Amino acid sequence: VEVASPQRWTPAAPRNAAVEAASPVRQAAAAQSADVEDSFRQFDPATQDDKAQLEGVLTAFSEHLVTKELSSASVKAYVGAVRKLFKDHGRSLRAMASRGFHSAVKAGKANKSGNGMVASAVKRFMAFRSDAGNASERASVAPRAAPARARAPNASAAAAAPASARKRCSQPPSEESRGKVSEESRGGKVVGRVVWFPVGARILQVQPAEVELAERLLGLCRANAGRSTDELKKLCNERKESIRKELAGPKEPSVGQGSAAHQAANACC
Repeated sequence: VEVASPQRWTPAAPRNAAVEAASPVRQAAAAQSADVEDSFRQFDPATQDDKAQLEGVLTAFSEHLVTKELSSASVKAYVGAVRKLFKDHGRSLRAMASRGFHSAVKAGKANKSGNGMVASAVKRFMAFRSDAGNASERASVAPRAAPARARAPNASAAAAAPASARKRCSQPPSEESRGKVSEESRGGKVVGRVVWFPVGARILQVQPAEVELAERLLGLCRANAGRSTDELKKLCNERKESIRKELAGPKEPSVGQGSAAHQAANACC
């Protein structure tokens, strides 16, 4: 009687990490990431003055954002994003307020994973530096005026103004009427950002990193303040995806496409 010999079990060969790392797709992804990182090196490095002035500049930046009627959570997120960019890349404050730096940030991994929030922070930092520079220039070229003689207030003119106008000037819109964006937390972790308009009327919730999207939706509510809460909810849900795509910017070609197409996509963005 013939007995078949048992088949020997052969263990599978271990995965070769070096071979996987050398695959064309991984190489192209690594090269693309390296190109984005190298793009920051073209900007002037931060000086000792930049490092010494950083916190003061960020404080002024925060005060500037408050004047734009942004929520405290949005102000904190934008200031934190600019501080992190400075520490991660070590570029000068002047370079960080340039269009080229904004383009490099927009193409970076952190901005894409944050749904465009980091690029939005740089854009607002650019506007802040531009406003500060214009104010400084106006102050330097403005002629010094001779001290004017104090004049008593014109009581007749004040009395002639309608009472409703005087009330509007003395009482700015309250936060309740302007609405707000707040953080939604569970177990000590931020799980979303909620748009309220007015305060007490919940409109909708977006992802935690979508600070700019929440502010845009709040602005949409303010522009349509005459509508009911249900109408505002419907309007914001209809516009949410289009605003999200606008903030994310044009999609880049996937890894593996031709280099010419990839360069053309980068050029247009």
